[in-house]
Amino acid sequence: MFTGAGRVLATADVSFDPEFVTGDIDEDVQRIEQALVDVDGRVELVYIEPEL
Repeated sequence: MFTGAGRVLATADVSFDPEFVTGDIDEDVQRIEQALVDVDGRVELVYIEPEL
C-alpha cells in the first residue's frame, strides 16, 4: 500500500514451523523486513504477523 509520495507500507502474514523458538522467529522477521527494504527503497513501513 502506498502511504504517500514514494512511501510504501508492506504487510504480510507469514507461517513459521511451530517448533521454532521465539528468538529464531524474531530474527527471521527482521531479515524479511530488511530484504523488503533492500529490494525497494520506497518501503518505509513493514508489518509482519508471524503465524505459528
